Amino acid sequence: MVDAQRARDGALARALIDPGPGGAILIAGSGHTRADLGVPWVLRAWAPEAAVASVAFVEVQRDALTLAEAVRAAADVGPHDFLWFTPRVDDLDPCTRFREQLEGMQRPR
Repeated sequence: MVDAQRARDGALARALIDPGPGGAILIAGSGHTRADLGVPWVLRAWAPEAAVASVAFVEVQRDALTLAEAVRAAADVGPHDFLWFTPRVDDLDPCTRFREQLEGMQRPR
């Protein structure tokens, strides 16, 4: 799986190398936008002259009002140049939701 992630990072970086006069923005998950091993890392290696910034959108609970709570929520996204804190849409585990969707698609026996 890691190899697939790195291959995707390379393909995304390649698409961003020569975007044209207006530049380019990549909107992707935080694994791909990590500054230490995602697309920004590849871009900085392949095009050191390019202006690159990585941003992670971090969901926080609506009642998380302190900076310390927000920073704890960001611990899993890895290093980025900027963190953008946004209210969490819901507290449902996406893996649980996906499993329920898959179970709902099973054929009746």
